[in-house]
Amino acid sequence: MKEISPEQELRKAAERIREVAGKAPAGPWSLDGELVISSPDRDPVVNVYDGYGTESAAVHIALWDPTTALLVADVFDKWARMGEMDADLLHRVGGPETLTLARAILGGPS
Repeated sequence: MKEISPEQELRKAAERIREVAGKAPAGPWSLDGELVISSPDRDPVVNVYDGYGTESAAVHIALWDPTTALLVADVFDKWARMGEMDADLLHRVGGPETLTLARAILGGPS
């Protein structure tokens, strides 16, 4: 398998984020009550009252709404452009944590 550059990994992660966020109800999401996450039009996005979650899980899900996810995708694209301009710049600015995050997103659930 052909190895891809760090910049390509970042772009692929940004694409993956946009793909997933594009299928979700629009953000920003809010936590209504303890365990119901709603979109701006107040439609429930997630209801974890059925015993499948906790308040901390609901807060976490609401935190990573499509609005937030798309901002992260934009940051990945910016870091990829920086890396294309100067390969060392990506490592000075984003560091290995950036690629670790991108790889986690790429290896995450489909």
